[in-house]
Amino acid sequence: MNTLKGLLFALALAAGGTTTLMSAEPAPAPDATEEHGEKSDKAPRVRRIDRLATELGLTEEQKTLIAAIQKEENAALKTVSEDKSLERAAKIARNREIRDAHAAKVRALLTPEQQVKFDALLTTPAGKKSGDKKSADKH
Repeated sequence: MNTLKGLLFALALAAGGTTTLMSAEPAPAPDATEEHGEKSDKAPRVRRIDRLATELGLTEEQKTLIAAIQKEENAALKTVSEDKSLERAAKIARNREIRDAHAAKVRALLTPEQQVKFDALLTTPAGKKSGDKKSADKH
C-alpha cells in the first residue's frame, strides 16, 4: 500500500514539474559566439598556455611543446575522471601524479630563469598573483 502511495506521489510530482516546465518560456538558443566568450559579459577564460607565455616569456617553440604536453595531460586527466573503478581518493591521487609528471616535463623545457618563475606559479593559488595584497594579508 505504501509503495502504491509513493508511486502515485512521484507521478504527481513529475506531472506538476512537467506542467511547470511546459508553461515556462523557452530559453533563447545560445549564440555560438557567446560560447567562446566574444559576446559574453564575463571576461574570457585565459588559456593556461597563454598565461604561462605571459608570465614566463615563452618562445614560440616552447609554447608549441608545452601545448602538446597540456593536451596529453588533459587526455590523461579525462581518462581518470571517466574511470568508474576508481574511488574518489584514488582519482585525486592519480590526478596529482599526472599533474606533477606533466609539470616536470614543462619545467624541463624552461630556462633557469623561467623555472624560478614557473615554480612560483605552482605554489601560488590559481587566479592570485604573488604580490596580491589579499593573499599577503592572510599569512
